[in-house]
Amino acid sequence: MAISEKIMFDKTEIIFVDLSGKKAQALNLTYEKIISIRFDKTKVKGLFSSKDSERISITVRGKEKPLVLLQVKEKSNYWQGYKDGLTKFCKDNRISFYNELAG
Repeated sequence: MAISEKIMFDKTEIIFVDLSGKKAQALNLTYEKIISIRFDKTKVKGLFSSKDSERISITVRGKEKPLVLLQVKEKSNYWQGYKDGLTKFCKDNRISFYNELAG
C-alpha cells in the first residue's frame, strides 16, 4: 500500500505518517503533545548535488528529535495544503508557530 498524504487534520489533532523508521507509523498527535511547528528552508544532499527545499518540523513532547517533512520528497499538490492546514491548526489550538519562509 502506497502512502500518499503524510499529514491529515482534525480539529484538535493531526495524524502524521512517520517514515523515518523501518516501518511507517501513523502518529496521532493531539494539540497538547505538540510543542511547536516550524517552516524553514534547508539543503538536501543528493548523490552528486544538493537541492534547496522547504522543511516542516514538528516538535513533539516525548520525542528526542522533531518530526520532519521535506518538500523535495513530497508530491507538490499536497505541500501547500500541509502548510495551510498546519498554520490554521496552530492558530486554532494556540501552538507555537514559526514561519521562516515568509519575508
